[in-house]
Amino acid sequence: MNLSVIKNNIMNNYFLHINEFVKKIIKNSFAYIFGDIFTKGINFLLIPLYTSILTTSDYGIYGVLNSLTAFLAIIFSFQLSSVITINYYKLNQSERKSLISTITLLTFLSTVLFLGLTLLSGQLIFGIILKDIPYRPYIVLAIGAAAFSGPIEVIKANFRIKEEAFQFVFFGLLQFFVNLCFTLYFVVVMNLGALGLIRAIFISNVLFGLISLILLMRESKSKISFFQIKEAILISTPIVFHMVSHWGLNLMDRLILQSFVSLSDIGLYQLGYQVGTIYQVFIIAINNAWVPFFFQKKGNKDYEKIIQKISSWLILFQLFIASLIILFKDEIFRVIINEKYYDARLIVPYVVIGFVFVTFYHMWVNILFFQKKMNLIPISTIFAVITNIVINILLIPKFGIIGSALATTLSYGVLASIVFIFSIKMDKFRFEYNKWFKVFISGSIIVFLSLQINYDNLYLSFFIKSFILLLWPINLSLMKFWDKEDLKYINKLGIKIQKLIYHLVRK
Repeated sequence: MNLSVIKNNIMNNYFLHINEFVKKIIKNSFAYIFGDIFTKGINFLLIPLYTSILTTSDYGIYGVLNSLTAFLAIIFSFQLSSVITINYYKLNQSERKSLISTITLLTFLSTVLFLGLTLLSGQLIFGIILKDIPYRPYIVLAIGAAAFSGPIEVIKANFRIKEEAFQFVFFGLLQFFVNLCFTLYFVVVMNLGALGLIRAIFISNVLFGLISLILLMRESKSKISFFQIKEAILISTPIVFHMVSHWGLNLMDRLILQSFVSLSDIGLYQLGYQVGTIYQVFIIAINNAWVPFFFQKKGNKDYEKIIQKISSWLILFQLFIASLIILFKDEIFRVIINEKYYDARLIVPYVVIGFVFVTFYHMWVNILFFQKKMNLIPISTIFAVITNIVINILLIPKFGIIGSALATTLSYGVLASIVFIFSIKMDKFRFEYNKWFKVFISGSIIVFLSLQINYDNLYLSFFIKSFILLLWPINLSLMKFWDKEDLKYINKLGIKIQKLIYHLVRK
């Protein structure tokens, strides 16, 4: 057979695999993004209703209890659901069913153990730490809500690793709507305030915790693997410390701010942070779609090139979204948000750039998970938390909420940097770092230019920023980001789009 024919066949097969995986990742990412944006959108629309009914102290109690529930959920479940993600594709079909059974049983036993310890000592401990909130019924309901979250996380991990994006999103949306109905009933109809909010969470967690157990019992089989029990505990232990550190990383800035700035400034910081986390919705959704593919194909040398290629495109897409949010942050605030909160826009770039570091972190931390080097992950998180605390204390007295926002950016940068160093030491696999660098530089140029624009005329500002956005393809072309394989795939994709448009016009 002619050498050129063989080469063409290899390239066609390569593009076939690329096309298949890109379609799957796009499909799953869209499902995750839709589910997350939909629930966050509904919650955003309900804010005016809740603020007209709840007092500020109600919101304070709810905020504290929500944080407590999140912390206890990490401890009770012992993060055993993460073992499914790490080990699933390394096992045969029979072993996978045994894995689900083992993790389900371990999660149940872990919850019973830590729940018992919490109930025995809870009144004494929380009576000191949370003395302004009654232990019964508030804290007891928060403990109960956390206790039923374990099975929910296990079934979600099962959906995610099997790339069942529809089931994952449907389950999450159903739980959201059940919680919403109970919330509206207890808060609006019964006027129970913060108690209504936490009671709604408790009831929805109980219902969906039991549903999750039923689904897991149908999914698994009775055989329990004692080897998997030992391995699961070894894997999940460092992840617990990692998740607790992440919990501290996300919460610490607001705790420190209370000692230095007014509640009004904290409100601006909270709103700016909330707008910045729009980007977080995208990166979490994409990571949810990426993880099953990565763990399924990583280790197979035939797919290394495909993993490198798709990861570069995902980095490009995510950083494009980040630049989009930073570029049009002023327009978002002018059109949607009350002018008294306008200064909150200054927080957005720092938060988004911080989550850009998280974008890279997601890629690198998956390598550590794959290599089962979870003991290294908490080290990076603890360093990031220490960095966050120190920089907050140093910068807030001088720069206020901007100092805290900068601390967020730098601490996530530290987190990503340490995980990167660990990943290259633990695995010989390398991403297309030259392309990642070009994407980062291109995005940095656009962000820098966007921060120089400050026009009072909304339409003029939007027009100029739209023009700046066009620098993306120009910058990447000048830096020769696109290689021959990229251009061939883009050309094939362009032909498909033209055919689709032609077909739609003919219809």
